[in-house]
Amino acid sequence: MMIKAQLQLGSNANSRRQNLERAVEILAKDFRILKISAVVESQDVTGGPTIFVNQLLEIETDFTADELHLHCKQIEASFGHRTPIVTHMEVVRSCTQIIPLDIDLVIYDSKILKPADINRPYYRTILAQGF
Repeated sequence: MMIKAQLQLGSNANSRRQNLERAVEILAKDFRILKISAVVESQDVTGGPTIFVNQLLEIETDFTADELHLHCKQIEASFGHRTPIVTHMEVVRSCTQIIPLDIDLVIYDSKILKPADINRPYYRTILAQGF
């Protein structure tokens, strides 16, 4: 059975737009992309000085949520993203660093998995644009 899932892509690297384009190309090889938003710029949610670009994708997959999450983290790693570990301070520090690619599984089979993400300004902007 095919499941709909929503992925949020983000990057604050110098080649951030190109990173999102490459990520979409990779994801399109593995999943059917149903919707793709425009790319929007946003401020670092930690208040850092970097500008992020963000994009939403709706895909169709037969992966479980865990398999999809792991697949996304493997793609991130191929771009050089090191996932932050455990403590709150480490997470905050990692957010102020360069993030070549971040892929978050936000919604899976109509279940919101990352409620904080859907309340971020860039997410609301993308929805307002008709995603």
